[in-house]
Amino acid sequence: MSKNKKNKNSAKKIWTATKSFLRTLISNDACVDKRESHWWSAIIVFLISIMIAVSPYSYYNWKTKGGDILNEPTYGINEGLIAFAEDAAKQTALTDIHIDADTDTLSVNGWNDAYKNLSNTFNYIATYEKETVTTSENSDGTTATTYGKETVTEVRFSVYYIPSLNETFQSTFKTILGGSDANGNETYSVSTLFLGINEFYLVEKPSGSSSAKAALIGKYDGFGESFSLKDMTKQDPDGKAFTVTADDFTESTYGSYYSQAKAAWVKFMTYSYNSTIYMNGWVGTGIAWAIDVALVFLMGLMLFLMTRGKSNPYRIYTFWQTQKIAYWAALAPALLALIIGFALNNSYSLFFFLFLYGMRTMWMSMHSLSPNYQSGN
Repeated sequence: MSKNKKNKNSAKKIWTATKSFLRTLISNDACVDKRESHWWSAIIVFLISIMIAVSPYSYYNWKTKGGDILNEPTYGINEGLIAFAEDAAKQTALTDIHIDADTDTLSVNGWNDAYKNLSNTFNYIATYEKETVTTSENSDGTTATTYGKETVTEVRFSVYYIPSLNETFQSTFKTILGGSDANGNETYSVSTLFLGINEFYLVEKPSGSSSAKAALIGKYDGFGESFSLKDMTKQDPDGKAFTVTADDFTESTYGSYYSQAKAAWVKFMTYSYNSTIYMNGWVGTGIAWAIDVALVFLMGLMLFLMTRGKSNPYRIYTFWQTQKIAYWAALAPALLALIIGFALNNSYSLFFFLFLYGMRTMWMSMHSLSPNYQSGN
């Protein structure tokens, strides 16, 4: 056989294999035909399908950053954090408030001496326009809701120091949130930072202890070097100095100082949440893989069981053959889930895959593997 003829045969085989592969994306019959494919090709398609289906879900899990909680609107949190650092820097009684990068803990000394109010807290008081909701009853018995704004001067941000660890720390701040706030509201509604020994809790616009607009539990294990929170008025957690500090800003340079101070706190929140992102990212990805692998296996098992009828001509298919059919059928739903997941900019591709793949295998069982079905091949 000539060399040219061998090349033509090889090219023909590649084209045939390519067409056969592409047909599995749109044809259930093609997936059924793949029951005779090599075991390794079915495994490869199966693993690639799961990886594709899980990709958007994993991406959005890993994309989350702790600093995102400081994206506007923050209802006074940014201003409150900056004011807290400025106040802490001036408090001579507060002799120590630094994060130890070696022990991953917050060391505080003199907190109660520095903040001698009833609850031993730092309170940031601001004048701002507060949204109001007024409900009134009409003469016909219906209710009318009016939304408005009013200028108020009140506590907009608080900082607590709770010298406790883990469960004790968390139960304590939940108890505080379950009471009244610094403005005297029975339902706690002031954005608050709770500082603990090995973690902190930042809650944005809470409604008691049960809900909030946003919340973040951060740990002190993401910092490369030790630093004092008092220094957050002049440098960021990495030690990078501000070009304008709290001690020397003017009316014209305050904007520069504010943006640098805010960026420092964004970095603080980002570093504090990194370990949680890594844990949630790996755990979430692992769970997603487990769910999708189990689904594909169960769909293959379902195809096997549904072809066991005595009058079903497909009862000659073995368990492994129906598994290979299920593996090849997973690729198209995975690609669709990938596209939908990124197009809609969310992490629901995992559920899209479950739905689309389930629909395809059910349709396959009722048509391509039905005893009354005649293939068009």
